Amino acid sequence: MKAHHKNFFYPLILTACIPLLQLTACSRPADYADNAHVESAEPAYSSEASVEAQQDDSHTALQSQITEQEKTSTALIGKQLVISASANFQVENVLSTVQQVEKLTIEQGGYIANSQVNNHDLTRQSYSIGNNQQKTLISYIRQAKMTVRVPKANVSQFLQKLQSHITFLNKSEFSAQDITLDIQKAEIEAKIQSLKSQALQNQTLNNQNENTQSGNVDIINQKTIAQQQQRYAELQKQALLDQMQLSTIHLEFSQPEKLTYEISDDIVAVTNNEQTSNFIPRLLDNLRQGWYYFIEFILWLSQLWAFIIALPIVIWGIKRLIHKWKNYRQKKQ
Repeated sequence: MKAHHKNFFYPLILTACIPLLQLTACSRPADYADNAHVESAEPAYSSEASVEAQQDDSHTALQSQITEQEKTSTALIGKQLVISASANFQVENVLSTVQQVEKLTIEQGGYIANSQVNNHDLTRQSYSIGNNQQKTLISYIRQAKMTVRVPKANVSQFLQKLQSHITFLNKSEFSAQDITLDIQKAEIEAKIQSLKSQALQNQTLNNQNENTQSGNVDIINQKTIAQQQQRYAELQKQALLDQMQLSTIHLEFSQPEKLTYEISDDIVAVTNNEQTSNFIPRLLDNLRQGWYYFIEFILWLSQLWAFIIALPIVIWGIKRLIHKWKNYRQKKQ
């Protein structure tokens, strides 16, 4: 009997243990796979973060090799370049950025050539708030346009510091113009005019006869023109050197849309209240005006008294003629 009970319980015990062994065996690879997945996910997360950081930097990057190429390129030795830049970007606060740009420009040894700030309304919506007043909600954007002149050697540093105020860069443009030949041309033109003026200076006036005097007057006029052209060539050279030494930077920036409001008189409510409160006075005025028009109509009719008296006589005469004509036709028939 005992042997029979042992043979009966052994299959039950084996049947209950087999699923437990399978669950234990399966649980360890699963844990290992989860740990492996977590470890592999960490590098992927850091990679995505670095890509996102690069993208954010590109949204505010305001720089170009154009501003530094004179210092690094051997092909530009002896060249005289005019560097200019322009940028369109977004900022958090326009007024604060204008102040920072002005401060930064002066720190870099430049000056502000132009500064303009304006607000542009996007939408306006009004509603009544009682007491004959209305409230108008205004959504607007604030924009600024600035032109600054910065020493060419400090352009890169100026743009680098300006970048910290940019939240999103819409557009940037850089240019480098070689004016070496233009400066040399202005120098040569000034020398030519100077030599011409000196040659004319060496010719002395001769007052012996009128013809010689007239010729000397022509020489004086030519000398004056040569001096003017020399001065103009010197000014051209000076303007070119100014463009080369001070770079021109055009900036346009705006801030996100903002909301403000204004309170003003509600014209519609005021008009309605006036119409309601002044009903009786207006009614009396209208009655007086109607009576005035009636009197004017009677007076106008009084000017037609002759036509009014003659009209019944004319009508009676016409009726008499019609009656006689009818009697005549009846007798003739």
